[in-house]
Amino acid sequence: MLHLVDASVLIEAKDCYHEFDRVPEFREWILNRARTGLVKIPQEICDELLKGKDPLTKWMNRNRTELLLDEEVDESTLNEVLNRGYGPKLTSVEVESIGTDAILISHAFKSRTCRTVVTREKPSRKKRQNRRIPDVCKDLEATCCDPWELNRALDFRTDRKTRQSGDRGEQIRTSWSDSISFCAESDDIVPVSFSSTFCMNHLMTRQIGDDHLLHQAWLKDVRNPGGSGQGCRFSSKIDCLLDNSACH
Repeated sequence: MLHLVDASVLIEAKDCYHEFDRVPEFREWILNRARTGLVKIPQEICDELLKGKDPLTKWMNRNRTELLLDEEVDESTLNEVLNRGYGPKLTSVEVESIGTDAILISHAFKSRTCRTVVTREKPSRKKRQNRRIPDVCKDLEATCCDPWELNRALDFRTDRKTRQSGDRGEQIRTSWSDSISFCAESDDIVPVSFSSTFCMNHLMTRQIGDDHLLHQAWLKDVRNPGGSGQGCRFSSKIDCLLDNSACH
């Protein structure tokens, strides 16, 4: 489902609950979802957001290409939205008052089975040019949601990096325990098909410069996988130097 975002979503987030210096993860998440084709902003909405001089405007300027819904509005679809959604025989003044709302809805309406509008507007009983986006979408049988529904649908989390870091640590432990054996007589690392007892006593990760991480593991109670049946007990440490970019 492609989510077409109204300007009100980003403006209110910036002003109220996802401020730039407090919750930068929100903009990072929006940009990530735009890159994967799940969130886009129509040209006319982008133009609205580029009129200011605040951090949101600067962010939009930097990321406009990735956020933009690169398609023209269909005039016949727009006329249908105006006539059916707002009222017949609208005057030029009324159309101007509706602004970009009808254009946003038009982009969703033309592919309404796989697109939805995201807006902060609430349903209202107002008529013609004063109608709200949720009311127009309902009459046109186009889907519409609010930012909180967007967050849940596309899994917005402020702890995403922490969670991913924890997942990577678990993958490292699993990988080592499945694929590394040690010789009791030396510190050499021998990758083998590992089926013996392996116990990681401690794992530590620290930064080495800007580009690498050093993973150190202390291990004990490893049996010789060579087939002799005789095991040995020892304590050893391994250092695994990894490229930092590969871990992100």
